[in-house]
Amino acid sequence: MMSRILLVMGFTLALAADPKKRPNMTEWKARQATKSAKTDAKAAREAKMAAVNKVVTMLEELQAQILDEGEKEAATYNKFSCFCRDTTA
Repeated sequence: MMSRILLVMGFTLALAADPKKRPNMTEWKARQATKSAKTDAKAAREAKMAAVNKVVTMLEELQAQILDEGEKEAATYNKFSCFCRDTTA
């Protein structure tokens, strides 16, 4: 059991001591800047899409409202048309 612990600790220290495995400060900062830029770009894209999605939703609601009003208008016209035909006869 103790030999396993020492083996794992030795392996961990060997990896930590190897400078090829770990980034230097400049590389780390570059990676962090890239991550930050990607996050900012994603947030900006979502903000733009929120406005576009709102417009699409409003247009869909307007279309549904116009179709509903058109159906009501057609029903009213048919009713009036029948009334005129029956009264004239």
